[in-house]
Amino acid sequence: MPVIVAGATYDAAEAINNNGEIGGNLCPTTVCASNAAKFGFTENTVGGSATCYSAGTAGTLSGCTSWVAFGIAGANNTTVQGIDGNGDVVGFFTVAGEEEGYICESPTTSACGTLIIVPPSAVPSTFTGAYSLQIFGINNAGNEFVGSVSDSNGTEGFIGYINGGPTTTPEPGTLILTFGSLGLLGLWGRKRRSVRQ
Repeated sequence: MPVIVAGATYDAAEAINNNGEIGGNLCPTTVCASNAAKFGFTENTVGGSATCYSAGTAGTLSGCTSWVAFGIAGANNTTVQGIDGNGDVVGFFTVAGEEEGYICESPTTSACGTLIIVPPSAVPSTFTGAYSLQIFGINNAGNEFVGSVSDSNGTEGFIGYINGGPTTTPEPGTLILTFGSLGLLGLWGRKRRSVRQ
C-alpha cells in the first residue's frame, strides 16, 4: 500500500470525518523504531496536500504543505487520532516522559484557533500518579471526546466534553469535573481498570 503523505517512510490513517477528511500519523525518516509515529497529519484526499502537526516545532517533509506546531519545549511523538466535521483535531503527544492529550479547535494552516492541552494531572484523584492521557476520538459535532488515562495500577477509559458538553444524561457511576482554566467544561470517567502484572 502506498504512503498517504509524500515523503513519509511510514504513515497510518487513524480517523475520517463526514466530509472525507482523514487524520493519522507518520514518520518522515527510516529511523522510526517499530514504525512509531513522529507527527500527525490531516488531508482532504489521499496523496493530496497534508497539514502536519507537531506539539514541539515544525518538521520538514515534502508532503506537508503546512505545519501546525504547538511550540511546547521538548514535546515529540505527536499523533492525530480524531477529526470532527469542523476539522477540529484530537490526539496526544509526549513531553517530559508523560503523554498528554490535546484538542486543536479551528486549525488554520499554521496554528490552532484554540489549543486545549489535557495533562494526566487533570483527572480524578483515583488516578494518583497518572503518567499517560491519550485522546482517541471526537464526535462530529466537536463537543464530546473519548480517551484513556493510565497510572501504575492500569488504564481506564473516559468520555470528556467541551463547548456545552453532552447532549445526554451521564450514566450512573460517572465522575464529572470542571476545568475552567483548561477551557474544558467537564470530564466523565467510568472505572474500567485492568491491573498490570
